[in-house]
Amino acid sequence: MRSGDSTVKNLIAVPSLGETALLLLLGRVVYRYREKLGLLKGDLASRAKLTTADIVALEQGEWDIDIVSLIAISKGLQVSLNELMSVFEEELMHAALQSQAVFEDR
Repeated sequence: MRSGDSTVKNLIAVPSLGETALLLLLGRVVYRYREKLGLLKGDLASRAKLTTADIVALEQGEWDIDIVSLIAISKGLQVSLNELMSVFEEELMHAALQSQAVFEDR
């Protein structure tokens, strides 16, 4: 089994949160890394060779980002894409558990 296979298996087991929720979660992860580094949106944009508007859209869950741009973002944040996606997966699992709990309470 390849190392990414367990991530895929975990994601398949997660109830669907919808595209908007996924993009918001990814934006939240990027925001936290950016803030941790003390970077302004424009700083990250420069590092990733993107626009400030791109970073704003990503952090607000409004950009359905492509893999090339996501790699550029991870480099700008000085983290591996693997680490960024691992944190995203943790957020996703947490959100899914909260979502599931809401449905079970009804």
